[in-house]
Amino acid sequence: MTENYLREVVPDGEILMHIQIRLRVSLDWNYGVAGTHQSLLALCQKDDRVFLDLLDLAASILGKLPQRSKALDEIDALLRAGGSAWMVGPDRRCLVRRVEPEAAQAAKEVIESSGRAGECLAEAWRQTYGRSPNASAGYREAVRAVEAAVCPIILPNNPKPTLGAAIAALRDAPPGKYATVFEDNRSGINPIDEVRGLMSLVWTNQLDRHGTDNPEVPFHVSQEQAEAVLFAALTLVHWFHRGFFRLVNG
Repeated sequence: MTENYLREVVPDGEILMHIQIRLRVSLDWNYGVAGTHQSLLALCQKDDRVFLDLLDLAASILGKLPQRSKALDEIDALLRAGGSAWMVGPDRRCLVRRVEPEAAQAAKEVIESSGRAGECLAEAWRQTYGRSPNASAGYREAVRAVEAAVCPIILPNNPKPTLGAAIAALRDAPPGKYATVFEDNRSGINPIDEVRGLMSLVWTNQLDRHGTDNPEVPFHVSQEQAEAVLFAALTLVHWFHRGFFRLVNG
């Protein structure tokens, strides 16, 4: 990161003060804004954590400003050129752990096209792959994303829709009420049952949703579970929003 680039992204003392508070670092204010820029640059060069936290903070600010999208592209290119394990996230609001480009692009498209469910997916991605990952929070937001996508179709009149209730309603639905883009009963597979199975997989493995005295139940879901459920949620949200699963006879 050059000094000129830093001055462009962090133009004044007020933002520098905000950075100092958010990143919990101590900057040198004895030589004006230019000197404070220099002290921040020195910290970034000395400590990769500070550098990445600064870029994460910059993304959270620039991501809300469409006119600064080029700056986010530059941050992402900087990270990619340096072989970093981090990248600008699909929602362009934070840094996230790098995944395969195709997976990131697919997630970006689903997030941007899925309304409220997409907002939940974006938060799930931040919590799962962000600088301070929280697997339980990521899992919870993935469940909320699926609920936001499936409940309006399966439980349109339920005042308190949940994923569990949607799974039960799908299980008890009469034949022909719902349809998918897949042919029924090929090789003995019922597409509706398979969709319900994926929904159940997401729902039943959120082991920390409720308290229990069972010592064998973990306090938190694992990082691997959160990642797996996030991609299952992306699939379900995409299917329901694209009409790959639909109501036929209401």
